[in-house]
Amino acid sequence: MINGTTDIYGLIGDPVGHSFSPFIHNMLAEALNENMAYVAFHVKENQLEHAMNGLTGLSIKGVNVTVPYKVDVMSYLDQVDNMARAIGAVNTIVLKNNERVGYNTDWIGLSRALKEIKVDLKDRSILIIGAGGAARAVGMMCAHEGAGHIAITNRTQSNADQLAKLIGHHYDVSTEVIPLEDLKERNDLVIAFQTTPIGMYPHSANNPIYETKFYETLEVAVDLIYNPQETHFLREAREAGAITMNGMGMLFHQAIAAFELWRDCTIDDGTKKRCYQAFLQQMTK
Repeated sequence: MINGTTDIYGLIGDPVGHSFSPFIHNMLAEALNENMAYVAFHVKENQLEHAMNGLTGLSIKGVNVTVPYKVDVMSYLDQVDNMARAIGAVNTIVLKNNERVGYNTDWIGLSRALKEIKVDLKDRSILIIGAGGAARAVGMMCAHEGAGHIAITNRTQSNADQLAKLIGHHYDVSTEVIPLEDLKERNDLVIAFQTTPIGMYPHSANNPIYETKFYETLEVAVDLIYNPQETHFLREAREAGAITMNGMGMLFHQAIAAFELWRDCTIDDGTKKRCYQAFLQQMTK
């Protein structure tokens, strides 16, 4: 029950009404008996600076950051974690000792979700579809986990070139940019990450890669979209025999990582499993 000593956390973005973050964090707080509450703050355009000042003034302990502020919010932070700076986006802020410290837990969430399904990226050849903010987090995560080779395909090649350069600047891993039409000739890219909005509801029939030959040698396919739970991309991969994963695991585990930063704790596996099952039930309502 909320009382005079309840710590307040929240989400800032525009929009925020669709977010599952309040459900996840309040569920975790209840499961762990933490005296905290998590709410969504709808921060409208041109109000980000006021919102950030308000966090400090109201002694709010931490927030998540969602679109469209993951990049712009970095200007209002006292410190930024090295990985978040490399990715170029912050999705979690810890307020402590009058300082605002930014982190990116998206890459952590994806890494943990992959481990849940026993996928090891070390020395593997990987394809990233897309070159936006989500692709940056995926690319840096893959390099951090020891990928042997990272290929990027994107509609705008210059953006793919920039992502390849970014990854190569921070990690000793080979990278390349591949035109979309050349993918059907490649059988060495055995793990693929789909990071674009293509295939998201209500345009669920769309797919970034229609060429069926591409899927024949694919071992693992990951789509960051979670609505629908199985995109056209994932269905093609599953029917060709690949292990598939949608974005729900990443969404849940990035929240776990943020919660652990805020509360300076490590959540036990049993609690995570119980809460994840409750989260899946909520997602399918």
